Amino acid sequence: MRKMIIIGSSNNFNELGLVRSFGVNGIKPYGIIICNKKQWKHDWLHQSKYWAKCYRVDSGKEAIDFLIEQFSEEKEKPCVTTPVDYIVQMLDEKFEVLYSKFILQNINNKEGEITYYSNKLRQTELTRRLGFNSLASEIIILNEFDENKQLDFPIILKPAACGEGSKDDIVICKNMSEMVTAIDLLKKKNYRRILCQKYLENRTEIIAYGAVSKNFELVSYTVLKNIRQWPESYGVGSYGALVLDQHIQEFVDKFYHAIMQFGYDGSLDTDIFMDNDTGNMYVSEYNWRPGGRNYTSLGTEVYSIVLWYLLYNNIDISKYKIIGGVIVRKKEDYYTFNEYIKNNNLTPSEEDYIEMIYRLKLEKDKVQVKDISKQLNIKPPSVTKMIKKLNDKKLLIYRKYDNIELTELGYSMGEKLLNRHNTIREFLTILGIESSLHEETETIEHTINMETLIKMEELINFFYENKEILGKLRAYQEENKIKG
Repeated sequence: MRKMIIIGSSNNFNELGLVRSFGVNGIKPYGIIICNKKQWKHDWLHQSKYWAKCYRVDSGKEAIDFLIEQFSEEKEKPCVTTPVDYIVQMLDEKFEVLYSKFILQNINNKEGEITYYSNKLRQTELTRRLGFNSLASEIIILNEFDENKQLDFPIILKPAACGEGSKDDIVICKNMSEMVTAIDLLKKKNYRRILCQKYLENRTEIIAYGAVSKNFELVSYTVLKNIRQWPESYGVGSYGALVLDQHIQEFVDKFYHAIMQFGYDGSLDTDIFMDNDTGNMYVSEYNWRPGGRNYTSLGTEVYSIVLWYLLYNNIDISKYKIIGGVIVRKKEDYYTFNEYIKNNNLTPSEEDYIEMIYRLKLEKDKVQVKDISKQLNIKPPSVTKMIKKLNDKKLLIYRKYDNIELTELGYSMGEKLLNRHNTIREFLTILGIESSLHEETETIEHTINMETLIKMEELINFFYENKEILGKLRAYQEENKIKG
């Protein structure tokens, strides 16, 4: 098989999601990671078990040079992808040089096309040309801005092109005074131009991400509804739900087919807004790269970029059964949930309640106060008081003398809490903890962070994939116990 190469940046969760997506499908990609020497020893991205091999470089230019130097003589052209915007453009600007040696994401095999359509105003024009709605947009030259200009507020200001500026500089302006202040600030940050776009206040944010291929007529995508993000209104999605709404799915399907027919080949990440007042759908912008939600492939099993790679290896992908839509492994809902563990705003006691209710819901349809009281050994009045608090936090639905029901948020949280509990318990079991297993698990689970939990999971998987090593550990523990 031809090699798969990922060019990424240090400690980036998107790249980690990419390598894991390939790894769980039995494919070990090669990594070129942009990271300085000092940071390298602290970089967790290159330590993933799924890499075939990882190389460190200092800059984007070095990454491209290393790609050519190290991989240009392969018998079969390696496939190359990157989630880093400026690397996307660097590859695109050298497409004619690289095309003979590598399979690259491209638009109609033309150099510079991706860069051209990375400009967000050109994207709105393309969107309309393809027959879809886009929000009213224009480029504003900051030094030429007229305060008397008529604008339809509220508006949103954001970098004019992918890889140009930072998401931290996105600003929502409700009036001209706020816009003048924002422009002054952007000038100080050396912006010369900015995209000005109509802002929908009452909207639902949809994120579609996947891959298309003009060469194989591949259309594979996942659609998430952005429920919560940080920073608010413009930041990275931290809590999202899989969208199975037919209206939205049909819109995304038509758009992705249109992009394929336009001539694009590769990963695509698209922001779509639905006006909640009218139901109209608007394509906001898109990125010619794997999206920041790619890690959700590990939960949904929609491995779009993997399918793209497999097709270039002439491998039948029919077993995946996901072309042109979404199939979920276990149930018809899937949630991203990194925000909860990162910014835990529940008390240990509240966590225990949600986890226990979730456990009970797995065993029985009806859960009542008395059931929770029995399992947690807490008096019913105290249970009722806590249940009311969790109801106020929209984690469950409680009506006096009625059954307790978890909300979608509560259900997802309960699932994650139980998985966290089981991971810690399994880890401690491997360590040989016996008499205090329950108490230690309870103590650790309320303070552990995401990185540590992931490392625990990796170590557990390592031991079960290498049972001879686990056997040696068990023998050592037993011998040590006898000696003691």
